[in-house]
Amino acid sequence: MVLLPRHREGEVVFVQEDTVLTRRWTWRQSALTLTLPETTAVFFNIDALQGVPDTEINAAAGDIGQLVREHCGGDIDATVLRDSAPSWRPPYRTVS
Repeated sequence: MVLLPRHREGEVVFVQEDTVLTRRWTWRQSALTLTLPETTAVFFNIDALQGVPDTEINAAAGDIGQLVREHCGGDIDATVLRDSAPSWRPPYRTVS
């Protein structure tokens, strides 16, 4: 069994199974998170400070989605995390 590092209550932690990928919004650059030609799922994080309107957040997600469709032939699933909805589970797909 692998134990996750302890985190403080309310701390934002992004994990994949039992591996912590981010803590305190500091991205870890590692072989585990490389994007390669055979990559089938990628996570794009868009940070917005308090006061940034949803229209700007949605526009940024839309721009990323358009670029992914044009250059990668993929699609996106966009979700905004808030105090009232603090987590999200990506819709992983099996690729044959």
